Amino acid sequence: MEKDYIKWPDSNQRRMISATCENEYNLPNAVGIIDGTHINLSQKPAIDGEVFWTRKCRYSLNAQIVCDFNRRIIYYQVGWPGSIFDQTAFSQTKLFLHPSLYLNPNEYLIGDSGYAASKHMLTPFRNPAAEIPENALFNLEFSKARVIVEHTIGVLKARWSSLRGIRTQVKKQDDFSEILKQLVVTFILHNICIGRNDDWQNERNSDDFTDPEEIYAPQIQNGDELRQRMKDYVLSKIS
Repeated sequence: MEKDYIKWPDSNQRRMISATCENEYNLPNAVGIIDGTHINLSQKPAIDGEVFWTRKCRYSLNAQIVCDFNRRIIYYQVGWPGSIFDQTAFSQTKLFLHPSLYLNPNEYLIGDSGYAASKHMLTPFRNPAAEIPENALFNLEFSKARVIVEHTIGVLKARWSSLRGIRTQVKKQDDFSEILKQLVVTFILHNICIGRNDDWQNERNSDDFTDPEEIYAPQIQNGDELRQRMKDYVLSKIS
């Protein structure tokens, strides 16, 4: 069922997503919002268990989630240890490695400061630049769009509490495969519920919101240029 319910939007669908973002958040050409979250494991894996230990003092998997502005999951990657950073996990996805297969030259994703700013990734201003009034205003407007993926992950974990602590014991490689299948099933069910307008009250989870100790990713491939252009556009709309 995955191919029917978790699909990267085609060019027409991306135009519709972009139009929604521009109308509601003054950010043209954005086609999705990305964030990483920890899928906690109840026990230390028997295979390379130490690499799954995070600075939050838990064993976990890293899950990269991309959603649209209706909180529908349109792309994911799961399976990397929770000890790695979001940019590291994202850099191993086909979406990062082969962006031309997913994005037109002017299209981009919205991400937090844990991702590298680039021509296909819009991130907020960081301190000390974030303290400049016009940059702070842009960050405020930017956050209104970015929070959607946090709500998406919050709803996902609220629906299926198993995502807060997988109880499957990892003793062999096949156990990892079984866990990943479980995760994909919850993503499919999430999208089915979204399609049926079966809403769910989001439960705020500390893992799903900006970490104040987040280690910033570097900026690459004209990331500053994209951010400056979007800032000018946003400020022109709200002035």
